[in-house]
Amino acid sequence: MRKRSENTRAAIVAAAKELFLSQGYVATTVDAIAERARMTKRTIYGYFPDKRALFKGVIEDAVGDPWEFHIPLEGIATAEGLHNALFAIGKGIDDIIAQPAYVRLLRVAVAEIPAQPDLSVLLERGVTRRSYRVVAGLLRTAEIHGVVAFKDSAAAARQFVGGFVMRIFLEGLLRSTPAIAKQTTQQISDYVDDFVGCAMLAGRGAG
Repeated sequence: MRKRSENTRAAIVAAAKELFLSQGYVATTVDAIAERARMTKRTIYGYFPDKRALFKGVIEDAVGDPWEFHIPLEGIATAEGLHNALFAIGKGIDDIIAQPAYVRLLRVAVAEIPAQPDLSVLLERGVTRRSYRVVAGLLRTAEIHGVVAFKDSAAAARQFVGGFVMRIFLEGLLRSTPAIAKQTTQQISDYVDDFVGCAMLAGRGAG
């Protein structure tokens, strides 16, 4: 029974995603989604109370829900540990933003925000906001262990995540290409090295 329920939900999300991407948020109706999924509106409302919740489900299906990193923050006591944790976060973000559906859904949401302002709330709960919270906590812990020092660890977290956000903006939203190019392991590692290296230099300068 559970497997059947999961399959039904997946079919609803798949049909909704197809229509949201081809028609936009406003033009897509629950009736059309029901027809595409070959099921009744009553069945759809059994899984999603309204269209907004359904769009949220489509976004979460693309990025994962919940999208969190289970990194033991108490273990961030060395530069190597900090590097490994930031690398895991960076790779996780890159894996998500390189999905073609992610960029296309962002384009749909951004285009519809003037008419549907509440969609911006869904975007704020996405990958960048979640990764920012994780990075901010990680950097605060690394500071406690004396690994790095910042004038403002929250600003440093925004800077780290900001590098990936710029890729979303420049390589995704501002281009007509279907997807953002995936970074290599070396590119992500180099980005983390530069970030940690600058943070450690700042810490020595402060001392």
